[in-house]
Amino acid sequence: MDSSAESTSSMSTYPIDEATLKAVYASDQEMYPAPLPYERLQAWVESSGGLSMCFKNPTDPAQGLIGVIITLPVKETYWRRLLRGEIKEMEIVPESMLASLLQGNATQKVGLHVSHVERFTESEPGVRGGFAATALDEVLGRARLRTDWEVVGLSALTATPAGKKTFQRLGFEPTGYRETFIQRATEGDSAASMEGAIEMICTYPGDEMETHIESSCIVSASEMAVRYCYP
Repeated sequence: MDSSAESTSSMSTYPIDEATLKAVYASDQEMYPAPLPYERLQAWVESSGGLSMCFKNPTDPAQGLIGVIITLPVKETYWRRLLRGEIKEMEIVPESMLASLLQGNATQKVGLHVSHVERFTESEPGVRGGFAATALDEVLGRARLRTDWEVVGLSALTATPAGKKTFQRLGFEPTGYRETFIQRATEGDSAASMEGAIEMICTYPGDEMETHIESSCIVSASEMAVRYCYP
């Protein structure tokens, strides 16, 4: 087994290689059409303090990619703003907002934000609770080994019905912040129907009225979910 691998149940964890990261980026852009540069995703992984990883079959790591998780240890102040939509996920700047880049004896409160979790294969034998549960357990275990961190909660911006169900099953609850991407038909000079630019409509916690959106215009819909950690 590669010396960089660590065992997790019937899976082993490895650093995310470039080919896998590019596949993740393509998948994200399809589900969540936000203008996130690939370089920002790379910086997130590099600055995540070991909380972003691949899971592979230890008997065949070259071909046995099972899944991936990318988790960002966000400083509590920024994390709570992220939950409310005051900071958008794509606006997370690793140099200033991630706790992983800070060292010292003082304890930092952090929120673990899952920017991507995906299983590429069918469920592995011996993996209880599904891949997402196993991946989150691994992330939490690593984060709690940091004596300079106090984990206050986990969050995720869920972009698919399956993702929403998965995080709900894991004890996450909606914060009230949602993002809806729409694309309306427009007419050009020739009166031919054309596709317009994609627009993001945000709904914030406490909003009393929501903008009515025709379902035929919706490209993607996401909602922020959170699970707090208590001492």
